Amino acid sequence: MKNILILNLTRMGDLLQTTPLIAGLKEKYPDLKITLLANKNFSEICNDVPFIDEIYTFDIKQFAPKSEGEEVSLFQVYRYMDELVEQMKSKRFDTVINLSHSKLTAIFTSLLNVPDVRGLTSTDYGHRVIRHPWLNYFCNIIFNRHYNRFNLVDIYMKSGDIQPSGKRLYLNVAEDGLSFANEFLQKNGIKDSDMLIGFQPASSRPDRRWSPDSFARLGLELIKRYGAKIIIFGVSSEKELGDEVQAKINNPLDPPLLRGTNPLNPPFLKGELKGVINVVGKTSVRELAALIKRCNILITNDTGTMHIAAALGTKIAALFFAHALVHETGPYGEGHIILQADIPCSPCSHHTNCKNPVCKDYITVEDVLAAVEIIMKQDARNKMQDIRYKVQYNLSCLLPLASCLFSRVKPFYSSFDADNMVEFLPLIKKPAGLSDIVGYAYRAMWKKVLGSDGRLNILQPSAFKLQAKEIAEKIKNHFDVRSGELNPHGFASLTASLHNVLDSFDRLAKLGREGASVTKNIIKEVSKTIIPPYPPLEKGGRGGFDVEYVKEMGGRINDIDENINLLGMTEQASGPMVSLFKFGKENLQGDNVLKLAEDTLPLYDAITAEAGIMRELLEDISEELIGTKT
Repeated sequence: MKNILILNLTRMGDLLQTTPLIAGLKEKYPDLKITLLANKNFSEICNDVPFIDEIYTFDIKQFAPKSEGEEVSLFQVYRYMDELVEQMKSKRFDTVINLSHSKLTAIFTSLLNVPDVRGLTSTDYGHRVIRHPWLNYFCNIIFNRHYNRFNLVDIYMKSGDIQPSGKRLYLNVAEDGLSFANEFLQKNGIKDSDMLIGFQPASSRPDRRWSPDSFARLGLELIKRYGAKIIIFGVSSEKELGDEVQAKINNPLDPPLLRGTNPLNPPFLKGELKGVINVVGKTSVRELAALIKRCNILITNDTGTMHIAAALGTKIAALFFAHALVHETGPYGEGHIILQADIPCSPCSHHTNCKNPVCKDYITVEDVLAAVEIIMKQDARNKMQDIRYKVQYNLSCLLPLASCLFSRVKPFYSSFDADNMVEFLPLIKKPAGLSDIVGYAYRAMWKKVLGSDGRLNILQPSAFKLQAKEIAEKIKNHFDVRSGELNPHGFASLTASLHNVLDSFDRLAKLGREGASVTKNIIKEVSKTIIPPYPPLEKGGRGGFDVEYVKEMGGRINDIDENINLLGMTEQASGPMVSLFKFGKENLQGDNVLKLAEDTLPLYDAITAEAGIMRELLEDISEELIGTKT
């Protein structure tokens, strides 16, 4: 690998989450030339991402109609795409890593004629193909989110065969940005000794935003308790929301804010508060980054601003609503705290348009204040374990008025496991559910099965004995095994659910074995008359195999695949394996029967092995937890 192109045409946060992959590639291949093709809207921040040798931008939206009735010029779009393809082809890339989901990028990568394409691409006939096991998994997350325990940053790194090690995102802050921040804060009366807390009240979607009232009440409490100075961030389109938060802090006795205030702790000031700075829509990305770097803590929804803070080492209290899931896009780094509503429908599907996002009401001002205080109590090396136990057994020491702290919230903190992959662990002990146990088992399995070298590894269940003990110990450390579903006296509900999961894995393994057996029969029959490299019959390949028999076996394969698909839809815990199997099937190319059968056989072997691994893992975990196998 000497010359690589990385495509990331989505949002700014996704671009920043790509930076550990870029850094890892440079470390692994020092002479490697890295070219980035990014969305033009975020080109400014690309210039401050280290390790990139060349940057190109993509701007298809420039051809959108400018006025009502105007039509898109297909000729202009075609010419733009054709010129970009030719420009990229002239670079003679060895590898392309496509980290975007769109059909357009799939077609684009296929036109480059690069030997090693990873991620979404397409065949000459426009058929979608996903290359590399980890990017196959990446494209399947959306269908099985409850069991995913991998952050996008680590998935990106694995797609480049990079072993995570840096434990951070990468973003430089230029000198002109730092000079701006110093001068700006001085003009606004912010001293180096002041506690500066950033607010990011907006996000890409309204249903993923904490309310302006909540941000305002939080700001009032932070000013009262710590003498904090508040700085509000956002882009120009979010100015109205930023102004609303600022106005509610500046006028705390405004009736709407007063109605939502704790009667035991009413607003304490009248008139204008000088501790609030509003820079929404007033900064460049570089200036924004410099101001965030100065903040002690950033309080934010799931946004690109959050990922900037993670890259700059600013501690984060993140609020995740609606579709946002902590395990997928939580801030990459050590010691951040993330609050997610403890409600069965959270996170909702990306296809859901919720008319009543009550999850936003589950996280209270007191919950966020507790998260801020916990972050403040961390020492320089972030000894989170001590703090977690302190919170677990003595919540009242943090907020005396909050008798039910985190009662409707799942609080997580970010840490790194032995493989230097980020994970988000419960901050306080709550009862473990089935998705927690199955999710941890999947994390252990996928690490080994998806591998670190771009190959799918078919392993035996016996290779995971040690992982079962480690998972059980983690569950004991971070969940309450004495109450709820894991109570030894009330274990029946979880045991019954786990039994159904194990049964579904048994059925999946059986279908996998049947598929492998039928596929072997096809290979045996067809290989009698076709010899590698598999020329088509009309071009010299020897014919004569029993066509009707092969068609009959093909029909059986279709029936098996339908049953596998049905199992994945009806038994949720089987979904991750079934999704990867289906995508693997879709990736098969060509019309040579023998070649297709030989490429299909490993897919059946893999799903059989995966189902067996998960069954053994879950049995061993339950034995470690309650002393007997389910």
